[in-house]
Amino acid sequence: MDYLDEHQISYAQIDVRGDDEKMKELKEFSGQTRTPTLVCGGKVLPDFGVRDLEKFLAEQRVSQA
Repeated sequence: MDYLDEHQISYAQIDVRGDDEKMKELKEFSGQTRTPTLVCGGKVLPDFGVRDLEKFLAEQRVSQA
């Protein structure tokens, strides 16, 4: 999440490790259990790297500082 912090993009972090209910919600919402998973504008970006994140944020028109 360093990238989001460095670019001053706000987000809510939910730790699913050790929380069966949160892990179940993640799987239902995204279809997988890998992290990190980002949700923006109803779109899901699962198990991503920086390049994937930059492309996703551009597609969602998220402003970066």
